[in-house]
Amino acid sequence: RLDLQELEKQYEKTEEDIKALQSVGQIIGEVLKQLDEERFIVKASSGPRYVVGCRNKVNKEKLKQGTRVALDMTTLTIMRMLPREIASVISIRRLSRNSK
Repeated sequence: RLDLQELEKQYEKTEEDIKALQSVGQIIGEVLKQLDEERFIVKASSGPRYVVGCRNKVNKEKLKQGTRVALDMTTLTIMRMLPREIASVISIRRLSRNSK
């Protein structure tokens, strides 16, 4: 049962990832501060800061300062949380270890 539940979670996440890739472009941003239950200050990767809303499916309790997020390009709504950015040097080291 646990394996089935885990597979269903992975399936749903994969479906969301596919939808995100098929949608209009998104901007990467970083949460700076939560203003109230619905609004956040987010710094876009291009530099400016915005007061934005959040998609209902996103768990707002997990949106802490420093969380990377994907913003809808047209509405600047937080669409989903992103994993932490890993420095390219670390990624290269991991790849070289795995290929040995």
